[in-house]
Amino acid sequence: MEVSGESSARCRMVESPLAIQCDQLIRDGMMKNQSELAHYAQVTTARMTHIMWLTNLAPDIQEAILFLPRVESGPDAIREIEVRRIARVMDWGVQREMWEQIGEVESAT
Repeated sequence: MEVSGESSARCRMVESPLAIQCDQLIRDGMMKNQSELAHYAQVTTARMTHIMWLTNLAPDIQEAILFLPRVESGPDAIREIEVRRIARVMDWGVQREMWEQIGEVESAT
């Protein structure tokens, strides 16, 4: 399991599929908990928590993140912290509204 140390939000948000795999490892009993996963992935427990929160995103938001265009230079259109804020909301309808708001703000700039 490899987790990138790059600061790119796109790179970090691609961790959504990784979060699903990690969750499956815990459910299957291959790993005891997130701490063990963090140790195995050589990241902090806090970073593993960030990764695992991505499993809370509505499926269509996860898909949209995976298909974000690659940023060759300059800042990413969507920051990881914005996505983490959305992932903390457990209502997918509210998540979708928040996701749309991010898109509106980014397209206005």
